Amino acid sequence: MSDTFLKFNPFESTAGKEYLIVPIPTATSRSRARGFGHAELLGRYIAANLKQERSDSLRRIGQSRQLGSAREKRLRQLSSSFLVKNPYKIRGRNILIVDDVVTTGGTIISATQTLLSAGAKQVDAILFAKRL
Repeated sequence: MSDTFLKFNPFESTAGKEYLIVPIPTATSRSRARGFGHAELLGRYIAANLKQERSDSLRRIGQSRQLGSAREKRLRQLSSSFLVKNPYKIRGRNILIVDDVVTTGGTIISATQTLLSAGAKQVDAILFAKRL
């Protein structure tokens, strides 16, 4: 994923541009059941590979499970499903959201809106897989 980010964001365009790596938080019940959050693990490795700071500044509001839900229901559930825990870490920063799977794009849209509202300068996203 780090290589993919660098492929689409060559050094010339990212030189001197620091990103704050922000993983999409996994629902608490899912993290407890698995013992880890996929995006958090991916975010840790991407931050290390890109030599960028990582922050768990995003928090979920509610724990709705989306697996198997129709697109309309997913988008409704996600309309205000995140909050920023530490706005001072976000304000004026370039953010790289990390998530494991994108289905409808609702999670990325909601997280991006939340981060921009908290004062992020720019928000990009990198995803492990897209559900077809």
